[in-house]
Amino acid sequence: MRILMIFFIKIFEYTLGTIVRSLFLNNSSKKRYYKHHSQNRNNSVIRFSFGKYKGEPVEKIWKSNKGYIDWLRENIDLTKYPNEEFAIENLVNSEV
Repeated sequence: MRILMIFFIKIFEYTLGTIVRSLFLNNSSKKRYYKHHSQNRNNSVIRFSFGKYKGEPVEKIWKSNKGYIDWLRENIDLTKYPNEEFAIENLVNSEV
């Protein structure tokens, strides 16, 4: 009986440890997505696929109209546009 209890305790500890590691280590799906796709995006120009500047490069609009980028970040769910979100976040992070 004691061996069976130890066995279940070890399984519980392992499962709990796995859950805690996945929550608190930098393993979010968004970061994995960016890390995986960043290699493909380094040499390509990302263009807006929607809105006022559809077809224009994100970096060009960043340089000429940062107010529009700020408005997008506050009012639009950019997760629907992963390419644009990736480009904007890179530009924002590079400025900091």
